Amino acid sequence: SVQSQADWGHFADQAGDQIILDDIRQLTQLARQHYPGLPLVLFGHSMGSFFTRYYLTKYGAEIDGAILSGTGQQSLLELTFGQALTTLIRTARGPKYRSKLVDDLAFANLNKAFADGRTTRDWLTRDEAIVDFHLSDPRCNFMFTVTAYRDLFRCYQTAQDPARVGKIPKDKPVLVLAGEKDPVSGFGQGARKAHNQLRQAGLSRTQIKLYPGYRHEILNEIGREVVYADIVQWIQTQVIGSGQL
Repeated sequence: SVQSQADWGHFADQAGDQIILDDIRQLTQLARQHYPGLPLVLFGHSMGSFFTRYYLTKYGAEIDGAILSGTGQQSLLELTFGQALTTLIRTARGPKYRSKLVDDLAFANLNKAFADGRTTRDWLTRDEAIVDFHLSDPRCNFMFTVTAYRDLFRCYQTAQDPARVGKIPKDKPVLVLAGEKDPVSGFGQGARKAHNQLRQAGLSRTQIKLYPGYRHEILNEIGREVVYADIVQWIQTQVIGSGQL
């Protein structure tokens, strides 16, 4: 676990993406042990949605369903460039170096569609109280190391690899959720591409819902109760009511 604030935004010096995946698996196994017989649905938001997609390609049989929130479909060219750039900077400056250049490449354009708004984080949600909290909390305002960014880019590429997606159990229930004003999900288009890729891989029980007007943090949006209700209904009908447990 994180020992100090200096460790925020750094997974590990090597293979951080695999370590995160192993941590997720360990937690799901603990959940199974503590709550035997109950359905286990893995929920991943934003960065977590890509790790959930990665998880599905390796350990999909170990969970009963997955929810991908605020996910998208990243350009292979951009991911390849990102890995090359972070590797180059890491070699020159060390594994824990924090690069404003890389951070800007990852985040600078997210607020572009909301440039006339109140803050630089208006892309997160229309709920101003949540935005202000996000801006004031140091745990929401740290920069990733170049190594962590490389881990993320590698995770994203792996999660989208058609050969790996093809290994996800075909009958696995997967729900894709995103706001139509979410730049991370390509304003809904990236989420659609992610859903279509799952369909093309043969997954027969995938669903997608896009929320008009909602931004990135759909669980912290104005009207979040609608999302909560949709999630509960989906679990009840597609996981609990499926008879697969």
